[in-house]
Amino acid sequence: MSLNNKSNNTNTFSGFIPVTNPLLQSNCLYLQAAGSRGEESTPGIHLRWTLKGLLAEHLPKGDNYAGQPKGFNKENDFVNIYRTKYDPQVRSLYLLNGPSTIVDSEGLWLYGNKEGSVFHVYFRNKNKYDEVRNQIDPFSDPAAFFDNYGKNLIEVESTQMLFFAAMLTPSAAGSAKTEVLSVESNIAGLPKNVTFRRNIYNFSEKIFAENGRSVRFIPNNTIITQIDFEFYDDVLYKRDWDNIGKFGLSVDNDEVLKNRLMPDRIHAVWTRYNDGEFANAKNYERKWFDMPDVANTIQDSVKSYLALSSNTNNPLAIDYYYSSDNDTDENPLEFSHFNNLQMAALDYHIARMLGLGCLDVKDEVYEGDRYIYVAHYETVVDLKTGKPSSPVDHIYLSLPTCLDDQRLSLPVNLKEPIPGMVSADPTAGLTISSLTDADGYTHDGTGRYLSLMVEEITPDEPENSTFYYTSQEFDMSQFTYPVSVGIEYKAKDDTEWRLPELPNDSNFQNVLSDKSEGHNETVAIAIPDYGNPAFVHKETKKGIHVYGSYGVNWFSRSTSSDVTWFIESEIKPANTLLPPSSVNAFLIQKELPLLLTSQNEQDRYAANTQTDKTLIRLTMEYDASQDMISYQKAINGVDLSTFNPLPDNEELFADKMEIFFRPEIPNQVFGMIDTVTDLPGNPLVSVIKTKALQLTSAGASQNLTPSIPAASFSSYIGGVFTVGSNDFIIHNIISGSNPDFPIFHILKSQIGNAFGQNTAIPFDPGNFIVPQANESFMVVENMQNPSTWER
Repeated sequence: MSLNNKSNNTNTFSGFIPVTNPLLQSNCLYLQAAGSRGEESTPGIHLRWTLKGLLAEHLPKGDNYAGQPKGFNKENDFVNIYRTKYDPQVRSLYLLNGPSTIVDSEGLWLYGNKEGSVFHVYFRNKNKYDEVRNQIDPFSDPAAFFDNYGKNLIEVESTQMLFFAAMLTPSAAGSAKTEVLSVESNIAGLPKNVTFRRNIYNFSEKIFAENGRSVRFIPNNTIITQIDFEFYDDVLYKRDWDNIGKFGLSVDNDEVLKNRLMPDRIHAVWTRYNDGEFANAKNYERKWFDMPDVANTIQDSVKSYLALSSNTNNPLAIDYYYSSDNDTDENPLEFSHFNNLQMAALDYHIARMLGLGCLDVKDEVYEGDRYIYVAHYETVVDLKTGKPSSPVDHIYLSLPTCLDDQRLSLPVNLKEPIPGMVSADPTAGLTISSLTDADGYTHDGTGRYLSLMVEEITPDEPENSTFYYTSQEFDMSQFTYPVSVGIEYKAKDDTEWRLPELPNDSNFQNVLSDKSEGHNETVAIAIPDYGNPAFVHKETKKGIHVYGSYGVNWFSRSTSSDVTWFIESEIKPANTLLPPSSVNAFLIQKELPLLLTSQNEQDRYAANTQTDKTLIRLTMEYDASQDMISYQKAINGVDLSTFNPLPDNEELFADKMEIFFRPEIPNQVFGMIDTVTDLPGNPLVSVIKTKALQLTSAGASQNLTPSIPAASFSSYIGGVFTVGSNDFIIHNIISGSNPDFPIFHILKSQIGNAFGQNTAIPFDPGNFIVPQANESFMVVENMQNPSTWER
């Protein structure tokens, strides 16, 4: 059947779809229909469509453009939606009738003629085909040929038209491993993808598939004698299409919020998304036009898109934002209103507000019949050049749909949570933020970050894949792919998932089934690119917690995953206590009259009968800086989702103070560097052998030896080895051949940048400072070692 059937081009009231140059199942348009019984969404047929291919960077503008067509811009810029009752119109291929033509070199039989349907039957096992062909003439006995070909792959291809339904008829009880291969559009040579795979035992069940090009099968204990096909072409030219409506962008509040959003149909009716909470229609009204900053409304973004994209060189409606109102900034922030609206339209209710979907809730759809829907979009320019050309009617027909054809989302499964803030999947190169340790704990110990990654969604098979590329069986007419993922979370002992969910928006609230206010609005997260986390959670409570997930399709309907993960976290605040500040020691001495001491101190001094009369008054400051932990709860009055302080009994506060003292000043050692070498196996450590430092004054000489008793080495480790203006950390000390000349192991000092910061680059000796032989040095006890003090 020719597609250019101009006799059908009358008007919509006659029941015809008004087309003159149809591109059936266009690669620039897509439509999907899904039914609902009303368990978790509005009962009826849910429709969602989008422009794609060469039209992917355009949103239909409705009647918001006037003038000659320019690029994507045109008047009457609508997607028209029609509906007809599903009435099967079957074309049968009788395989046992014999082919009209045989091409043995390709193992190919041809059935049909140009006036009807043309089918190519390929026998994919060429060796088996040649073997049987040498024995049996297909023209005289095709049944015997199929019988002897046996359990080998056959592919039947419709070369002229795409089908949406097929049914195989066997010669006897048996089975057939079967696949349907689909294409994007009815254009020759396009790659094929498997959209149906099943080992069929019940041949009375009809196979539905979008844009079917061929069906291939391996029969077992039977032969396939007949295949019944249903083609889109036979549906398009029916005479009983109902016009559902025309859809494009609108800025009219009544049109968007009443006619399209249909608030009574979703408020406290449409789940968001699990756990007994529902969509709040008032949230969508606020998002449309009633935000504190009008620039953050959907309506404003629509207006900006309409205005900016009228320039054919700016189809994405890119706006520029300059810092500090400096419009001469060479690197302004770019913001695409087209991309903004497309992302918002992942929410089905916003998509309907934007003219990218609708609800069919007319009485007829509740009677149990299936309906086929068609989207029609006309272009009047060459999509590659943008110049005027002959009109093209882009047509896309849905699969037959009734209330039971719900086509729910596939679930989204979580991988085992990865500790830390992960920026890429481990197989693609893992990067963990230095804000956490290897187990994801923050350095102050008050929280733990966990990156929640998602498994790849299957089926997801390559184009032109081999038969039964995987063993996974599926029927793509029965489900939809998720566009978003939701995150569930609870403690191990909780019986229900916690609300609000981890991703939530405190600016909006869900409602309950009785229309009372619920928790913060749940936010579904767009499916991330491979290797990136869907969500990074900061855990602040110790114990075992459970993580789950669900998928959300572009109808805003969800399916929960069966995969959950139990993760134990041990939250222990790190010891970040600060010592007292402004410490002062004052020696109490006998005085009269009292000036610097008190009478109580004089009494304590006099009461001391020991020979050592030392009495010290120790004063210090210990206030909020040492004994208070601050958390930021809100910014500009808006509560932060990260505000989640530890319970008071888990916070770390000081309840006692330890005093260190010693009767002498820190010991100092002076000497001269004898030799400098690298420590074997560790080029970052220098080995310093020492010798005496000779001092000359008024003609007299004196030698200073860096003698340190071996028992006191630990008091100097971690201290500073000073050479001129350079300081080096002492890593270790060992005895030399002469006990007066110890050997120091010091850490080389890295050269910093202009800001005094070290850079994480591979080791290069030129980036490190090393002391030189015959330079003098000084070493002081490490006063941070408790062993150097008394207490």
